[in-house]
Amino acid sequence: AETMELDVVTKQNLYLRFMSEAVRWLILDESSGGERWKDIKDEKLKDNITFNHSFGSEVLTPDEKKDVLNKYLGYPAFYDFQAEAVAKLDKTSVNMLINSFTGSGKSLLYQFNAIVKPGLTIVIAPYISIIIDQIQNAPKNLPVLALNSWLSIPQKAKFLELIETEQIKLVFVTPEMFLSEILGFVLKHEKLHVSMICVDETHCAIPWDASFRISYLAIKHAIDYLKRSRPQLNTLFLTATADRRSCNFLCEQFDILPENVVESLNYLRKNIEVNFNVVEDQNKEILSLIKKDYAKSKPILVFCNFKHSTEILSNYLKINGVKSFCFHSGLTEIDKLTILENFGKKAKANA
Repeated sequence: AETMELDVVTKQNLYLRFMSEAVRWLILDESSGGERWKDIKDEKLKDNITFNHSFGSEVLTPDEKKDVLNKYLGYPAFYDFQAEAVAKLDKTSVNMLINSFTGSGKSLLYQFNAIVKPGLTIVIAPYISIIIDQIQNAPKNLPVLALNSWLSIPQKAKFLELIETEQIKLVFVTPEMFLSEILGFVLKHEKLHVSMICVDETHCAIPWDASFRISYLAIKHAIDYLKRSRPQLNTLFLTATADRRSCNFLCEQFDILPENVVESLNYLRKNIEVNFNVVEDQNKEILSLIKKDYAKSKPILVFCNFKHSTEILSNYLKINGVKSFCFHSGLTEIDKLTILENFGKKAKANA
């Protein structure tokens, strides 16, 4: 990847450009060197609907749920697994596991919860790329923000103030930020109502999974501690890659009853075509395949086995006239954000 040296203010502004979808009615006052925040306009706050004021705490009827789904989320009806999950989450103190393929609509469940339930919905996700994607696809009038280690101390303090004053409905955090910042903050503010904690990519808690992160195991103890003061708290665990052994482990780890496991495992995707080819020169073949569609300016993803493989292939493509960047865990946060932004713009332009 091409390394970019940026000053602190530029880095903050780049991050905030991504987070502008998260904090749609705040801007950074650059004249104060990034230390002071201000509201754009007081009346702008009225544009962000405080959804739970409309619905109260009563359980919605099926017709009311369908109206919310259509009006705020833009869908005519729930998928079967979504309808089942939403019905179960009408109760309190529910621990639920959703095991469904990528792109099936799992994120709609915590978005719906944030809209219809009083209080805060907290989503724990392992990667900033996932958080950015979910924020950009959140309902436009839903007050949502993300907390991670990139924020300056004043920015973090402002974000926590917004949460404390209940101006935010949906918060995305990494597991480390949840354990180090949010847990203590929520425990300290006993009057802060939290309706749900959602743990995305829950397979990261499975020790034999390639995505295992030890911080995910600590989430269980943190949630148990929160439930001492908030016994009605619902917890939602999402995954797309759990086999039967993994599901059993997650249910035992997070105290999930069998009746609260909801699965939708139809992996057949009509919009995906899979071909297998045996080739002598892999890089040359990839270049040939890319150039077939490159004239159409479509964004293209190439998956590699190793970090160094992405760098070698990316450099090879650049030499041969293809604008390319490698993306892997070894990159700096600023490089990741820049690549994601450029790739996202390309995808939207060709949607």
